[in-house]
Amino acid sequence: MTGQWPALLVTGAALTLVVLLALLCDARRHARHEHGENLRLRARLATFTRILAPLPEAVRADRAAVIPPHDLVVLALLIEQEGPDGDEIAGLERLLHQPPDTLDIRDK
Repeated sequence: MTGQWPALLVTGAALTLVVLLALLCDARRHARHEHGENLRLRARLATFTRILAPLPEAVRADRAAVIPPHDLVVLALLIEQEGPDGDEIAGLERLLHQPPDTLDIRDK
């Protein structure tokens, strides 16, 4: 086989392969991002659940729910800052109220 058709066929196949590989890499990158976002949102939901856990029992018992002020601050930060920055700020706020003996201060 000689001429331009075999060269065009090889070029077309190579171009198709390059496009497929690029799409596959993009799909994997997107899947990793989505997995990370799901983990972040699960952690945020766990924080909401932990902070608001006393509420249903207090409502059933017809008494006021007692939520510590530092937990209310964390809740407000998570509501006000929707993205990952809010998670970091809320985490720092949580650390601020932990007893010093529970913090890991070893060099890493």
